[in-house]
Amino acid sequence: MVHQPEPLKHFVSIPKDLKAKFDQVEREFTISAEKLQEVTSHFNKELEEGLSKEDGNIPLIPGWVLDFPTGQETGDYLAIDLGGTNLRIVAVNLKGNSDFSFTHSKYALPDWMRTAKAEQLWDFIADCLEVFVKEFFPDGVTTCDSLPLGFTFSYPAFQNAINSGILQTWTKGFDIHGVEGHDLLQCTLIQIPRWD
Repeated sequence: MVHQPEPLKHFVSIPKDLKAKFDQVEREFTISAEKLQEVTSHFNKELEEGLSKEDGNIPLIPGWVLDFPTGQETGDYLAIDLGGTNLRIVAVNLKGNSDFSFTHSKYALPDWMRTAKAEQLWDFIADCLEVFVKEFFPDGVTTCDSLPLGFTFSYPAFQNAINSGILQTWTKGFDIHGVEGHDLLQCTLIQIPRWD
């Protein structure tokens, strides 16, 4: 659907020179349906090239989405999202019939973390996860023996399996030595068993 701007009905009166400038800016930001289809087609082509060769304009890394959810899934799940400024942790309760509830917390990454030692990053993630789990599951996990964990790492990582991600290179101003070329999930999980 292409947005068609509505006329300026709500302006009681507008000077002609201002209206002319407004109309000019509006024309500069208006795109035809044909042009939008052309841009979409080109973007799709770039995405396909990014998946097919290493030096594409938009480099992409294949992921391991093996199936789509049906909406009938049930159970409790945890997710960690490490971005450029925050670590987010989410607990999701899937109830089936496309029904769910969730709770989440956001933990600001200290500025020094961008150049910290690798162990400090893994400790930070594990400490935040421990705080979250103890706050939202004070009696432990009662619905199952374990709590499945998903990890979104917002940096280029090669996946050779759904439970593995090898960091290719840091971005977003991060430069933590000893992490590139290593499995991010395993580095994080090593810290978790130390909980009391």
